[in-house]
Amino acid sequence: MATTFPIPARTSVPPRSLRAILRRDRVASAIIREWRTLTDGARTLVACSGGADSTALALVLGAEAPDLIALAYIQHDIRPEASTEAEINHVRECARRLGVECVVRSVPTPAGNTEGGARRARYDALRSLADDRACPYVATAHHADDQLETLLLAIGRGAGLRGMSGIRRQRPLGESAIQLIRPMLHTSHREAERLCQLADSNWCEDATNKDRSIRRNAVRASIAPELTRIMPHMPQKAADAATLLHDAAEVIDDAARAIFGDQFGWPRATLQSARRIVVGAGLRMAYARLTHCDGLDQLSKRKVDAALDAIFDSDTHTRCFRWPSGVNVMVSAGLVHMQRGNEA
Repeated sequence: MATTFPIPARTSVPPRSLRAILRRDRVASAIIREWRTLTDGARTLVACSGGADSTALALVLGAEAPDLIALAYIQHDIRPEASTEAEINHVRECARRLGVECVVRSVPTPAGNTEGGARRARYDALRSLADDRACPYVATAHHADDQLETLLLAIGRGAGLRGMSGIRRQRPLGESAIQLIRPMLHTSHREAERLCQLADSNWCEDATNKDRSIRRNAVRASIAPELTRIMPHMPQKAADAATLLHDAAEVIDDAARAIFGDQFGWPRATLQSARRIVVGAGLRMAYARLTHCDGLDQLSKRKVDAALDAIFDSDTHTRCFRWPSGVNVMVSAGLVHMQRGNEA
């Protein structure tokens, strides 16, 4: 259920000085340019949790184009009531100051993987709210420090090139035409805090970020700050690296599509003539097509590598590799074939 707080009277629109102050700032100007590049100035729903990052994004975009911006706060049932209420009040006050709409939606967290379930529920809610408000874009405040943490975590778990390409600048939000955008991927958390201070705004601190039993929080609290201390521009460099890795992954995926097509069986010699990294990407893409992405997060590098080893060796015996969601990959003397178990 969503609660909408009406747009205040136009007398509540922030003074021109706020827009002028932010426009003169190099970082704020870069965020505005990125937003306009991604959206061509279309209506945008800004996800705002009340933290420094999302508050900065709301202030910059709301001051620049209040007629095109709405704020959304997604309320989960796993947060303490007091902190949730403080965050909602902060987001409402931010919207009042900017003269933009603010909407709050309560979303129950599915059982099981609390963090992952909450994230999926949050994006589902944002997609629904954006659709209701004719907003073709949803903006989140993922930033350069997030990219650095994501890159470090990807390296630690042995992710492939696609996994190391980090947080995407833009992607479809589910199956809808609504696009999820991140205009702050080259902005650091410290710069976001400075933008809030420049706009004379406070922000809320999320106490759960201090829980170091969560791996990302541990990286955020210790490893990432030490790297940034040694190399002050490390977050921005990580964002640049993620962009390059994403582009490289796209090139590899294009090569894989040309070889694999939309089939589920391929001459083994054809695959052997390609680079191993391209064949690995093609197998993952075929798996995603066959299963409609079911179980893709369970398809480990170890399982893919085992099939790749068989494809590229000289053994002519037929071997079967069992992948998640009942998928079998068969490697014979002349053919590599993928099918679900009940299709055998």
